[in-house]
Amino acid sequence: MIDEIVDLYRGGDKHVLFKTELAASGAMLEVDPLRVRQMVHNLVKNALEATPHGEEVRLACTRGWSSIIFSVHNPGCIPRSVQLQIFQRSFSTKGKGRGIGTYSMKLFGERYLQGRVWFFSSEEKGTTFYLSLPLSPEDSSADGQAY
Repeated sequence: MIDEIVDLYRGGDKHVLFKTELAASGAMLEVDPLRVRQMVHNLVKNALEATPHGEEVRLACTRGWSSIIFSVHNPGCIPRSVQLQIFQRSFSTKGKGRGIGTYSMKLFGERYLQGRVWFFSSEEKGTTFYLSLPLSPEDSSADGQAY
């Protein structure tokens, strides 16, 4: 899924570099795959809109103790005043009629998929959005190791 999303944007107008880390192979999730794809796609789209020409967007899919964590990073920093409003309905820095993206990610990720959605942004480290989804019950107790 990550590779398919990257392929949609690779070679686009901005010529952004993509770096992926896929370290969750074989993990099992019991989720709506279309909803997860849409959420990761929105994270990538937002990162691309905030990334200057020639810079790098990093996507990762890693396995935590009891979850799979998708993350999308870009080098920019979100101003503090914007950070405080990120998940509010109808908030957008992109103009009128926008602002459902991060709100819907939070709503669907946490209420519908029983996961967690959050972000971290600083001048030094850039911005990373996260989507953590619980492993299926069979998988989360399979080996008891954190990855």
